[in-house]
Amino acid sequence: MTALNELGRVLCVDDDAALLAGLSRNLRRHFPVATANSAPEALELLRKDRSFAVIISDMRMPGMDGAQFFAEARQFVPTAVRVLLTGQADMSAVVHAINEGRIYRYLTKPVDKDTLVQVVQAAMAQYRLTVEERTASARATRQGLELALHTLAVAAPDAYGRAMRAGTL
Repeated sequence: MTALNELGRVLCVDDDAALLAGLSRNLRRHFPVATANSAPEALELLRKDRSFAVIISDMRMPGMDGAQFFAEARQFVPTAVRVLLTGQADMSAVVHAINEGRIYRYLTKPVDKDTLVQVVQAAMAQYRLTVEERTASARATRQGLELALHTLAVAAPDAYGRAMRAGTL
């Protein structure tokens, strides 16, 4: 098994303290876990710490539901994989959450420990894939720009010189 500090972190958000403690207890043997008792508390945590790979949130919470929370959380951690956990089977709310919060998985309460761990493991794999794709895309863009500059240097040395001076400025 990979060392915990090499894995991404999991943030669990729920207004039910007992359920939140259970989520943390079931996941912390496998992943680094942080918890928040409300959506505003979780958003404040995300403002300060953007190192979360997976976010698990309840759908029905006072003040801000899971769909609203995930939509706002995306601004702070756009690559974090989002998992919706709810005891309510309100399909229109679930569809809204999936569309607005870009939910990776939807789980119903109660969720058994093995299913929870498997879903978070799959979410971690999805997170790593997303990060690797972004890194590869940035590298390809940088290499393309370097190739364009080298081509410009050979084809039009004067234009290359101006471009380099403009870049410095």
